[in-house]
Amino acid sequence: SNCIMKNGAILIKKAFVPDGNYSGCGRKDVLVEGNRISALGKNLKSPAGAKIIDASGLFLLPGFCDAHTHLGQTFGRGLIENKNITEWLKYIWRYKLTGEEVYLSALLGSAEAIKTGTTAVSEMLGETPTNASAVASAITDSGMRAVLSRGVVDVRENEFTPAIKPKEAVARSREFIREWDGKGQGRIRARIAPIGLPACSKTLLKALAGLSAETGAGLHAHACEGKTETAKMRRKYGKGEIEVLNDCGILGPNTQLAHVIWVSGREINLLAETGTHVVTCPSSNAKLADGMLPLKKMTDKGINIAVGCDGAASSNSYDMVKEGRALSLMHKNFNLDASLLPAGEIYKMLTINGAKAMGMNNAGKIETGAAADLVLYGTDSMLVVPEENFLTNLLHTSSGLEADTVIIDGEILYRNRKFVYIDEETLVKESKKILKKLARLYE
Repeated sequence: SNCIMKNGAILIKKAFVPDGNYSGCGRKDVLVEGNRISALGKNLKSPAGAKIIDASGLFLLPGFCDAHTHLGQTFGRGLIENKNITEWLKYIWRYKLTGEEVYLSALLGSAEAIKTGTTAVSEMLGETPTNASAVASAITDSGMRAVLSRGVVDVRENEFTPAIKPKEAVARSREFIREWDGKGQGRIRARIAPIGLPACSKTLLKALAGLSAETGAGLHAHACEGKTETAKMRRKYGKGEIEVLNDCGILGPNTQLAHVIWVSGREINLLAETGTHVVTCPSSNAKLADGMLPLKKMTDKGINIAVGCDGAASSNSYDMVKEGRALSLMHKNFNLDASLLPAGEIYKMLTINGAKAMGMNNAGKIETGAAADLVLYGTDSMLVVPEENFLTNLLHTSSGLEADTVIIDGEILYRNRKFVYIDEETLVKESKKILKKLARLYE
């Protein structure tokens, strides 16, 4: 990857563009100048030197915001299968790569995310210094927008957990913010990541909440994912994980919590009252047999729900269209209510809700002044359906691989289904060499 951002003007002509609520679509021109959308309308005039994209056969969406990822796990895809979360954790901590290898793993994951329409990720990085720096570098070099947080733990969850002292965890978190916040021409923001209970003590949680208050950096944690682990914490503290996190100052509008499955009504109320964002990872949760997010109870309370692909070592995919379909189908079936989660609601969760959870309030939407993170989709697999059904058919018929063009921060990174900067052929070739070695790690 050699991503040199130029931010020249781009005029997208005659795209089919959804309204803000995804309730309908219409033909529009969209003008991008610098890294912002500068105009929307019909028959817009082209600035001198602008790149012109004829989108008359394409549909324009805001780029997807994957609000919980582990792109550094990409080489672990398919290596830890048919295990529940408790057993799976014993394997993932043994996932050891050199700095160069983890860079390629994260770059491969970034490429997959971009080519399926994701323009921003919230990445929780690995626990070792080499891994954190390599993953952050790969995501930055890919050209994506990202919120990066370096995961830290101080309690051994099993014999493989890389626990460190709370003081060291805070120091690493502070240094990570100093090093990465604002990098990538401002596309990269840094957050603080206590991995979550039971791998963090209350001492560490309180210290990291203090660091967040001091620096203004947001918080990103796992919460209430495994039934066994959550029950263990309830026995230990005499209250639920969300209540413990609240006691330690973790909850709030600057915090995103991933999974959040095994929660009580009181805990749902706490999430709503504090404005904490919830990120659901349906494919990963289903594959690890974690359980089902009480989504309707949360949305009824006004909690912002975003969506994450999690890591490929658990979910196997970074395709947010697949993730959105899984979310819609699971909850329709679980609630025995086919009216739940129509396509428009899912797209909000994949875009603007994700941007809000990640603290990027100017992304995830198509409007004047918004970040120029845009994706044009083709209709190759949906030729027999009318245009007005595009949104539901992309979600339920197709996949993110229908992406034709991806623009991030005003720069075209993917055009006519080919990368502009990433050498995909070489990346895949080098990755295959490493995967042969990794497969032996879990034998």
